[in-house]
Amino acid sequence: MSDPTEQELAAWAALTRSYERGRRHLDAMLKTAGLPTLDIFEALGVLDGDAIGGGLTAKALEERLTMPQYAVSRMLDRMERQDLIERMPNPGDKRSKLIRITGAGRQTRRQMERAHGDAISGFLRPRAKPGQLERMADLLNLLDQAQPDRQSG
Repeated sequence: MSDPTEQELAAWAALTRSYERGRRHLDAMLKTAGLPTLDIFEALGVLDGDAIGGGLTAKALEERLTMPQYAVSRMLDRMERQDLIERMPNPGDKRSKLIRITGAGRQTRRQMERAHGDAISGFLRPRAKPGQLERMADLLNLLDQAQPDRQSG
């Protein structure tokens, strides 16, 4: 295994700083608008996109959100208290529950979509010149592509 190069370390640091700064900006904008956090917005999006409409298990939600189990569990408790979701028995597995978005959850998601879009534009527009966003998206999509692990010899 080789040590990362200075360029790799610098790229990684810039990526993680930018991601965290962007998330904080979006969460702050949602909070200012009196709306739930970005994590809840993302969860509502996954649940609203459930094509069958029968609901998803917490495990399926964890995988789609790439969040740890404990964080999803806490978030779902908050969402249920806010009437954004409902939990129902899972006929396919008595040990789990199905989670489904409520009407209030859909309405909240629509409100959040507007604030989310405004927050993204407000974060990116002052930082990027024309053409840079396309290049940025291309580079980040390269990182998102599944690559086999390479072992160095």
